[in-house]
Amino acid sequence: MAAIHVLVDGGAALPLGAAVSYGLTQIAHHVQVGATRFHAGTADPADLNAALADPRMAVLPAEFAELGEGYGAAVAMGVAVLSLHAPARLRGMGAQAAAAAAAAGLPPERLAVRVLPLLGPGLGMLALHAAEVAQDPIPLTELADAIADLAERMRSETVAMDADRLLAKAAEAGLRVIDRSGTVGDEAGSPTSDADGPLCYRLGATADGDAQLVIVDRCPDLSTAMRQLAARVLADGRGKAVHLAAASAGAEPEVAALATFLDAQLGLAEAWLAPADPLSAWLGGAGSFTVAWYAEAGPPPDLPPLGGGA
Repeated sequence: MAAIHVLVDGGAALPLGAAVSYGLTQIAHHVQVGATRFHAGTADPADLNAALADPRMAVLPAEFAELGEGYGAAVAMGVAVLSLHAPARLRGMGAQAAAAAAAAGLPPERLAVRVLPLLGPGLGMLALHAAEVAQDPIPLTELADAIADLAERMRSETVAMDADRLLAKAAEAGLRVIDRSGTVGDEAGSPTSDADGPLCYRLGATADGDAQLVIVDRCPDLSTAMRQLAARVLADGRGKAVHLAAASAGAEPEVAALATFLDAQLGLAEAWLAPADPLSAWLGGAGSFTVAWYAEAGPPPDLPPLGGGA
């Protein structure tokens, strides 16, 4: 058993069954539609996609007690915890982590909390890498810092089909929205859209450690958005070992085609697809998808193609 247990909140997108196979804990969000509430960690991804059609859909963070139960399991195992969280405006629970761990009886020296400006497959890939590294002896602080460093190197972009919805949800979440050429909306609630087609955006960190939404591209159609996104991955990854993860809210064929194309071009060192996390789906709407990637220095290793163990 690893001496460090990895816990991640519901902002991470993970392949089905990955939390169990990697031995990590995810404290999943709740999705509410009217009087109906379901736990995103156990629901069928189709339930989330169906909820997106209802304007009453809301995403709620896990209860404080649920977070405490996650730390309580680590106390029972006698291990330290690396706790990874999305920013507070994106329903991350990092601000509650220390109190929940203390309530569960986890000593502060056995807890490292990192709040990262990522959602979806980017946060999920960091959690899986941390759980994998934690199988071997490593100091808790060293692992936490290594994952934070990797987060700074990682790029993550989301394609949202409905620009108006995205900007409205960003305002609802209190996210400042920045355009490549300047500010779309300085004040939460005032962003405007200039394009009828998809928007491609990434999340960035604010000076106070929270999150903002940065528009990367405004595209006339999905094909253009996918070509532009692929070009950015290729520009980062030529001649390097590239790790890639993707998640979608009802855009599985498009995401699979994009990953297959990138693997043919780059020989991906790692590639996996997952259902969207509930908050990315809530922001981006039906048909949205996120691609996260980072490139290692040096030539790519001799690895089998996508689908053959990558």
